[in-house]
Amino acid sequence: TYTVRQNAAGTTFYNVAFSRVKLDEAGKIVDNYEDVLELADPTVTMASCPRYAVVGDTVDWYNLETQETTQVEVTPEMAQELVSSWRTKRERGDEYGMAGAGEWYEQMDAYQAFFQGKTVEELKEWEATGLDENGKPVDAVSGATMSINDAHSDILGALLKAMDAAV
Repeated sequence: TYTVRQNAAGTTFYNVAFSRVKLDEAGKIVDNYEDVLELADPTVTMASCPRYAVVGDTVDWYNLETQETTQVEVTPEMAQELVSSWRTKRERGDEYGMAGAGEWYEQMDAYQAFFQGKTVEELKEWEATGLDENGKPVDAVSGATMSINDAHSDILGALLKAMDAAV
């Protein structure tokens, strides 16, 4: 699944959530893995955030070293360098810099453990009654407080799609 959002500074972010799942004969999760690739436009000022740009476009480019923004025409080499540096939220690890109850990958590990043994129906019920309006769990999921269904990404939607495809 993918989402698009813009922050207060006007930076556009694209988030692609993906899930791999293995179900038992009863349709319960026995193994799963979730992650998100987050890409930002060239104006992003976070060093660990992967950026995207379209070859031939003239863009406002934030230089992470000089901390200055200039207009540049995106070359194929620049685009290739960007793509080769893309890392998912898990791959970014502690560099992701999540505030709150642990880093992104730690919280996702907690959700993955919570999802184990659940069916599609159980997860849809939990989505309807167990999440608040911001996609955060109403009741504590041990080790996780981040949203799993909001403008940052629809991780739960990716998991449900993977489960539907696995049946």
